[in-house]
Amino acid sequence: MAKIVNPTNGAVPVPLLIEDKHLLALDEVFDDFVKDKQGKDEQEEEVSEIGEPRSKTRTRPRRSVVFYLSGGRTVRAQRFAEAMTQPHVSGEEPIGFRADIAIGRIEASVSLSKLSRHLLVQPVSATEFQVVGEAPQLRFTVEPSDNQFGQELFGALENWAAEFFPSTWAWTWSRLKFLCPFLLMVFWVFTAVFWDAAGGIPSSTSPDYRREAHMLLQQGINENNQRKAIELLLAITSAYSPERHIWKFGRTYWIIFVAGTVMLGMLSFCPTVVIGVWKGKQKLTRWRWWMKTVSVTIPSGVITIVLLPKLSSKIWP
Repeated sequence: MAKIVNPTNGAVPVPLLIEDKHLLALDEVFDDFVKDKQGKDEQEEEVSEIGEPRSKTRTRPRRSVVFYLSGGRTVRAQRFAEAMTQPHVSGEEPIGFRADIAIGRIEASVSLSKLSRHLLVQPVSATEFQVVGEAPQLRFTVEPSDNQFGQELFGALENWAAEFFPSTWAWTWSRLKFLCPFLLMVFWVFTAVFWDAAGGIPSSTSPDYRREAHMLLQQGINENNQRKAIELLLAITSAYSPERHIWKFGRTYWIIFVAGTVMLGMLSFCPTVVIGVWKGKQKLTRWRWWMKTVSVTIPSGVITIVLLPKLSSKIWP
């Protein structure tokens, strides 16, 4: 009989701000799964042919969690609650973690790791990892995918990951943040180049009076162009040069320049992966404050660019 098998592997993109309560919640997800699995196994025990129940053999789960630290060090335990209470690493900031559980045929793992300078610590096993350069993301898998218990555990992990899944705004910001320094540089170079042109951009050049006089002589002097001939003669004799019209940066441009510089500068800094355990709690608090500040400042900056020039032109015509 054919049946549909859904994949049991998922991922959560950056930015990822993982709090200690999220890791403790993962402990609870595994605890609940173990209880449900062992309870159903006991209910499904078969009775032997002579009517005597078989001896109860409860499958013991195999669990492990690992915190990755700088310098290739690790903190290993069976639960996150146990690992986070280790006193000798209270001043450390985790660069990744991995949680594994196996009971019967069901095996599941959850991993997240990163290093500064955009290098990742890619877990290879429960106690080994290697450094690779790819986009960080939280990964969770359950095997085998055609098992009912595996599907249930995967669903529980999806619900767990939804608690810190980044918003569309945060995901877009993380994907496009590398463009912001480039646009900021272009913005400043454009302003510097044209600011150096005597404070603006010439909108016209001085007329060539001699050329106009030659063309007038070729046409011949008559009553219709006599006045023009006198003007050209006076201009050439006196070396007259009319005032050049200069385009300068007005109030509107400077409003856009200041607001655009502030917005592009702020958008250049976006978190990738922050694990709020031990020393990472302080960094997590700062990044949460920063993301809230940016989420308020950017809309305000857009409103400033659109509305303030119109208001200023009415207030200061």
